[in-house]
Amino acid sequence: MHKKRYNDSYFELNYHLKLFIYVEKQSEMENQKFTSYLNSLSQWMLYYGFQEIPLTPEYQIDKVFTRSRAEVTKFSQCATYCFIKYVKEGVDGNWLAAYSSNMYTFAYQHRQGMPVGIGASLVVYPLLVMENVNQEIVNFLYGYQPKHYSAFEFPSILDLQSNNLYFMPNTPVWGALFYKGFREEVYKFFSSKSWTEVSQRLQR
Repeated sequence: MHKKRYNDSYFELNYHLKLFIYVEKQSEMENQKFTSYLNSLSQWMLYYGFQEIPLTPEYQIDKVFTRSRAEVTKFSQCATYCFIKYVKEGVDGNWLAAYSSNMYTFAYQHRQGMPVGIGASLVVYPLLVMENVNQEIVNFLYGYQPKHYSAFEFPSILDLQSNNLYFMPNTPVWGALFYKGFREEVYKFFSSKSWTEVSQRLQR
């Protein structure tokens, strides 16, 4: 009787130990995949003329890149900020909106140069990297259209498992001049598929 109980306890402990090791390995693999993505992203940000802004851990942001240049399409000296944040799962549309809004505020407060709207503009691209993106947060993203004066906030979501990149496909009336360009830039900056396409063109 006691022997059977001890055997049951042993097998139960062994099962939980194996499960723990499996979860740990899965987490390690996911972190390695995200680290690999960040390393590639850093190289492409450099290619597109961005520089990284070093941040202390208290900001809880994985990477921040910025670029400032005169852009004819935006009729001004445009400061562009790209924020990268990895969250495995468990966030919803409200979390995404808060993240995007906070990154916009950070960029607005840290940019330099002429005031926004007077010869200067601001574009903020907050990227959320997730595992197995759910349709609920994608639907929220597709309807998220924050409006600012001479400044823009255009979030996107990357599914680390499928490499699919999600961003708002529609164009609000007030953003008709710019939103097509935002979609092109987000795809160009953040999608590994775009990086492959560019690499292939450069090798021809």
